[in-house]
Amino acid sequence: MAGIYGNISRLAWLIVCAFHMISSVLTQDPCATSPCLSDATCVAVTPNQYSCVCPAGFTGSTCTLDTPCFPNPCQNGAGCINRIDTFQCACSPGYSGQLCEIVANSCVRGPCKNGGACIADGADFVCRCAFGWMGETCEEPDSCNSQPCLNGGTCITALGGLLHHCQCRTGFTGSECEINMIPCISDPCMNGGVCLQPQNTYDYRCFCEGDFTGINCEFRINPCLSNPCQNRASCFSRQDRTGYICNCADGFEGIFCENRTPACSVNACQNGATCMEINVNTYNCTCPNNYYGSRCEIAGACVTNNDCRNGATCVGGPNPSDQSCLCRPYYNGERCELDERSPCLSDPCMNNGSCYSSDPSRFVCTCPVGYEGPHCETETCPIVECQNGGSCVEYQQSRYCVCADDWTGSFCELGIQNCDPNPCKNNAFCAKIGGETTCYCPRGFRGERCETMIINFNIFNSANHQRYGLYLILSGILLNLVVFFL
Repeated sequence: MAGIYGNISRLAWLIVCAFHMISSVLTQDPCATSPCLSDATCVAVTPNQYSCVCPAGFTGSTCTLDTPCFPNPCQNGAGCINRIDTFQCACSPGYSGQLCEIVANSCVRGPCKNGGACIADGADFVCRCAFGWMGETCEEPDSCNSQPCLNGGTCITALGGLLHHCQCRTGFTGSECEINMIPCISDPCMNGGVCLQPQNTYDYRCFCEGDFTGINCEFRINPCLSNPCQNRASCFSRQDRTGYICNCADGFEGIFCENRTPACSVNACQNGATCMEINVNTYNCTCPNNYYGSRCEIAGACVTNNDCRNGATCVGGPNPSDQSCLCRPYYNGERCELDERSPCLSDPCMNNGSCYSSDPSRFVCTCPVGYEGPHCETETCPIVECQNGGSCVEYQQSRYCVCADDWTGSFCELGIQNCDPNPCKNNAFCAKIGGETTCYCPRGFRGERCETMIINFNIFNSANHQRYGLYLILSGILLNLVVFFL
């Protein structure tokens, strides 16, 4: 029994040992043996794989190979290219040599400042400075840099730019050309002012004309300062100060508001009314008949819409409802339209004819279109038979349409248009009627286009006409030939 338990214990121990061996293999660190050299950093990728992060100047799987481009042996900003066991320098423009240490063009670096021009001489250079600058690389401003010379004077440097003197234009003097010896030569006085230079001075004085003032006569005097407007009027200066405008108070007029405005001025009372002045600003209008309002400006209904007839007198106010008619003898009705003696009261005109009477014994009927007769009792031409302005006429119990220009047809329904170009021959008249072209041939010609001459062969029956007939035949042949070739 003891032997059985002993075997079980040994088997359990073996299982535990095997478990620990398998766990140690599965959790093994590939960087534990420090495979990366040259102070490289080892990074575990998998339990059995690593990667080395090499420091600058080394390469390879374990960082054992040197990099010839670290540090960069090339000079003057050149780039380094790795080769097998060596390197190559890619020089910047203006440099040469194995390490780009030789300066081929010293101006490539742009040593001259402030617009200076560089002149190269191998490794050396000379800067030709722009105006106002000096120094080996034109880095320092010279004495002309501040442009000290005035009035167009020319600045000239001396002692390498440390000093300067000004060469002045004609008429100016002073160390910096600041003094104008002839100030009036530049015509400083404006707006017609006269320039005068006092003796023994370099100054000037402007004598201004008209409404101008100022050192150079540049300002116009406000024309309203003299109070030209009268009678409490307001003065307004024009924008360019060339004049002024007076805004008159009520009751005054004129350029300076100097005149009193009559109360009964023009158009105070309208429509022929009589104006009566009460005081300076007050008037009264006496209106004619049928006009109303304070100025008689409102026309009454008898003026604007007088419906009274037969010589009646219209009486009313400003409104149409106020209108009434005073009839003459023998007339009555609201508008005096009825004549008690008129024969038209019996309505003698037929077919909607209008009756007019000048005295009790006579009347006249004005008939509508299509009717005639003393009482409009007879029907004439149909009202709408003739078209396009045509007139209907009756002749021998028949009716015809007399058409207006450029129209034809039984009812004037066809328009006549000129032909352009004219296809008709031999001076025939061409017209387009209803869209179709028609040629009207002159005497002696026929055909659709009047192209054929009509020859009367009866002229050959007489011996006396034979010669004349032959002449007509030859003339016709010649004319047709001319027409053919044309």
